[in-house]
Amino acid sequence: MEFYKTKLFGGEVNVLFTGPNYFFFHGFYGVICIAERVDEVELSNTSDNTTNWKSKFILYSGHRDGKIEKESFALAKKIIEKYDQKYVKKTFEYEEVITDLHRCYVKVSYELNHF
Repeated sequence: MEFYKTKLFGGEVNVLFTGPNYFFFHGFYGVICIAERVDEVELSNTSDNTTNWKSKFILYSGHRDGKIEKESFALAKKIIEKYDQKYVKKTFEYEEVITDLHRCYVKVSYELNHF
């Protein structure tokens, strides 16, 4: 799990990365985007023995005022492309879904295993 910070609409956006998902929280708008990784495939080995990957994400964004989707999708793509290939070169494919995230909440849970 990783945390990132960025800005959008003059406000701070906190990004929570869990591995399969990115969650984008704006200080005023609340949850502005959720990115769900739905596929990741190895494309090929290159001549220098590095592997290229392709990741597909479904991006969900929307708010009751209908004004933030375009900017939220653009921000999500920028953050994903920056951090998701910190260690491995990737190409990305996105599907954009507009839905009302105004009433969306994120539930965080954990489990401790004692040996």
